[in-house]
This record gives sequence, C-alpha cells and structure tokens, in this order.
Amino acid sequence: MTLRVVCIRSLEEAQALGSQWDDLVDETGADIYFQRAWITVWWRHFGRGRQLACMLVYQADKLVALLPFFVESMRLGSASIKIGRLAGLMHYFAVLKLPVAAGFGPEICEALQGSFHSLLGCHALIMASISARCPDLADLRLGLASTAQPGFFLEKTTAEHAIIHLTDTFPGYLELLSSKRRRKQERTKGILERIHGASSIALTGEQGAGFFDEFVQRHNDQWLANGRLGHFGDWRRNAAFFRDALQTLQGGSVARFYVQRDGSGAFIGAQFCFVHGDTCVAVLAARKIHPDLDPLGVGTYGQFERIESLIAEKVKMIDSGQGDYDHKRSLGGVMTPLHRLILCKPGWSIRLRLQVLLVWSDLVDLAYYRFWFVKVAPSVRRLTGRAKRPLWDGWIRTRL
Repeated sequence: MTLRVVCIRSLEEAQALGSQWDDLVDETGADIYFQRAWITVWWRHFGRGRQLACMLVYQADKLVALLPFFVESMRLGSASIKIGRLAGLMHYFAVLKLPVAAGFGPEICEALQGSFHSLLGCHALIMASISARCPDLADLRLGLASTAQPGFFLEKTTAEHAIIHLTDTFPGYLELLSSKRRRKQERTKGILERIHGASSIALTGEQGAGFFDEFVQRHNDQWLANGRLGHFGDWRRNAAFFRDALQTLQGGSVARFYVQRDGSGAFIGAQFCFVHGDTCVAVLAARKIHPDLDPLGVGTYGQFERIESLIAEKVKMIDSGQGDYDHKRSLGGVMTPLHRLILCKPGWSIRLRLQVLLVWSDLVDLAYYRFWFVKVAPSVRRLTGRAKRPLWDGWIRTRL
C-alpha cells in the first residue's frame, strides 16, 4: 500500500483542504478535538511560541489519516529539545479515537517512525492522554515499538479517566446502578421537583453561548465558597478559549449546558459538555451553594437529568474526565488508564536530553503542584492572608 505523507504548517493550508479534514474526522468517529474549527480556536489561544505541524496521510488522492501536532522548544539549561505533541487537547481531556481510517494504523506508525523528526521538525514525539479504550492504541503501541530503534520508544501509564457507558433507554441505564444509588436518585429527584419545583433544560447554539458567562460566575462562586479559585481561576486562559469555542463550533450547537432551576426560575445547577457523534465530553459543573440545597444532592440530580437527555439523543458514552472520584463511580463510571507514547529521534545525546526533560517534568509536578499548590499554599494563604493565585504557566507547559 503506497501512502503519501505531507505536512502543513499553517491554518491557511488547513482551510485550503476544504471538507476533506472534517469529513475524515466524521467518518472515523474521531474526537471533537480534531475538528478543524476546534484546532483553529485552540491555536488562537494556545499557539503562541509554537509551530503548527499537521501530518496528513493520503492513499492516492484520498485523505486516510491526519495527526495535528505542534512543535515546541523546551529549554534544559543551555541546551534545548524540540518536542512534538498533539494539538487541540486540554490537559484533562483524553483521546478516544484518532482521525485514522480503519486498516491504516500500521502504515501510519511506519510513517511516523520513519520521518517524524524530518517531517515535523522535532527531536521527540509525545502522544499523551491516549485512552486505553482508543482503538488506535494497539496499532500505535505495536507499530511504533517494532519499528523504532531499541531504546527510542517509551510508553507509560500516566493517569486514569472515567467513562460512563450509556444504554438505549434511561430505565435500562438505571438498572446498571446499585439499588442504593437508584433509591437515592429517586428520592433526590422527588424532593427537588415536588418541593422546590426543580426542572432541567438543555441550552445549545446561541442560548448556550449566551449562558457561558453566567456559568463561569456560578462555577467560580461555588469554588470560592470552598476557599479555592475553581477551574477558570486556576487555568487563566480557559474561559476565553471555551467562550470562543462556543461561538465558533457550528454556532455553538455541539455544546450543551444542562441547566437546573427551581420553581421561581432561580439557578440551582448546571453541567457543561460537548457532544460529538455518540460521545459526550463532560467538561465542568456548577451548583448553587445554599444550606437548604446542599444536603439534597443538586449536583447529582443535574447529572442524572443530563444523562437522561443524552440517552434520548442516542449518545452512547460520557468521558467524565481524569480523576477517580466517588461521584463518577456512583454514576457507573469505569476508570480507564491513559497512556503516553514517546518516540525519540535516534541519537544518544537527544535521548539523554529527552530523559532529563521527562525527569524534570515529573519533579516540577511533584514539587510545585502536588506539594506546594495542593498542600502547602492553602495553609500559607490562611496564615498570611495572601490572595489565591492561578496555576503557574511554567508547570502547565511542562506537563508532558
């Protein structure tokens, strides 16, 4: 099978592909992060200081695979190393399906191994957050490991994310849960709807985009009440990115805000997600903090309302994100490993620099995030009265 591999390095070249790009994403069932519109928005907010390098693979004139990478130079004292990574991903998202046509996985691996450094212009390629559920993982693992020189392919299980599998009907989904969980859901739903007049509505398109700023404020209020900044406070650029994405992606129609209000129309909860094909990517949630509502499980009520709506839309799976939490498991979430695949250009000097970078990344994560940000900084703020601060950009950029 003769394949032609090309690399495009600008969004203008991507636009010139016409519908080929998104047709392949749709045909392969690839994740929303690989849509051209998503990549375009992502690049506007996170592309600074990086070089776009999208790898396109053709069989004759037919596009059979695309892998959108970016290349970034990482400093190691007086030395540096150029790293290629998948563009479009957020740090807490998982890759469930790459835009690679069925049957072409081994050939794509061969093309990657043979020319990634010359084609993309990088020393090492890091494909992170690949879910164990991704059907392309086996091809990537076996193909890259078998074609790379010994010692220049690495793989590591880095974390887990929760997948909630849905059934054809909502009653069928409930049957998968424990009887205790079902009884609690029925009791919560009854109290909130009978006493508080609660109801849920899905906002999409312009309505969804218009609700975003209120959602950000509600999310921030919830976390500030617990002494933390919340997602948009910790990750400073993400509010602008998601706002832009809502306004750009098909008029915001792929986004969903499931909003719960009481009988007077007052906000009590909301869930923010993206729906693409038969998959829902759960992003964030927010709920009203109030002594009368806190014991009732408003957040759980909203989650079940969202699931019922998604099942009606024929959605089959929810990616509930990284982190092993009780509320995810109570909804039927199955913890699934995430893999990081690393391919290094031959050369012991480059391999040494890569190993140093990986060790440095782990040390920064341990010292800054796990020790300082999570454990020490909250205590320091309580004692000194210092203001809460967002996540350090240096740590964000070293997350490999």
